[in-house]
Amino acid sequence: MDRVPGRLANCLRLAGGERLPMRMLDEALFAVPGVLDYRARLLTDGQARRLKLIVQSTANKMAGLERKVKRAASAIPELSRGLTAGASTFETVEVTTRAWTSDGSSKRAFN
Repeated sequence: MDRVPGRLANCLRLAGGERLPMRMLDEALFAVPGVLDYRARLLTDGQARRLKLIVQSTANKMAGLERKVKRAASAIPELSRGLTAGASTFETVEVTTRAWTSDGSSKRAFN
């Protein structure tokens, strides 16, 4: 069965008009060993956009996970173009062992 790319509402809108589909973040971040779940927040300040990722993991998988997640996300072409142009940046990557309940709809947030 082919992939269903999703709706436009299921995207983060980066600076410069780039759209980052959540499915691309899913593919990149869930490929990183130790990532159980994540949340993405797009913080806006005028024209600037800052991406904050909160990653859920287990205590024994946290070593170096922040760096691995940042590298995996930076390899997404849409995000990479925004980072290269300086229009979008990483605010932070936070790694936590704290469990949260989610039905998937709260995976993204805009501020």
